[in-house]
Amino acid sequence: QSRFDRAPTSDVVLNEVIRESLVITGGKTKRHVLLKELSDLPMLTCYRSHIGQVLTNLFANAADALDECVTLERGQGKLFKGKISVRSYPEEREGVPGVAVSVSDNGKGVDEGLREQIFEAFFTTKPSGVGTGLGLSVCATIVQDHNGIIYVENDDELGGARFVVWLPLKPTHEDDL
Repeated sequence: QSRFDRAPTSDVVLNEVIRESLVITGGKTKRHVLLKELSDLPMLTCYRSHIGQVLTNLFANAADALDECVTLERGQGKLFKGKISVRSYPEEREGVPGVAVSVSDNGKGVDEGLREQIFEAFFTTKPSGVGTGLGLSVCATIVQDHNGIIYVENDDELGGARFVVWLPLKPTHEDDL
């Protein structure tokens, strides 16, 4: 993912990008249980390294959120075991074939009132001096540049946040990417 994409790459296997991003964030995620459910996906056209940047940020943020829970629970004499779930699946939106990745955790989640704000530049829920507030803003820009969608909701299974990224298989216009 250290390569610089000058043009979109066709025939990208999203699950490979997910696996690479998990390796990159392995130092953070290894403290938690990692649940992977990667479906067979069609290939897509995208700026591969940019999508890797989005996924790396989402995995690192999930681990950071869980680390906060571990610290809180430890302070209360409780044991907390963090869980991160990564799923990929084909998904059509408004007749457009695409693929989706969801990254969920069993942390505190994101309050409904903050769900739009967290994608704004310089907004952070992390303690002062820890986060820049740029990670999710950059993710949102990259996903939008790919004509995709990124959003956050509560995860019904794990109880924390679920970030979902949807990308079309091909750009809608030649100039879009």
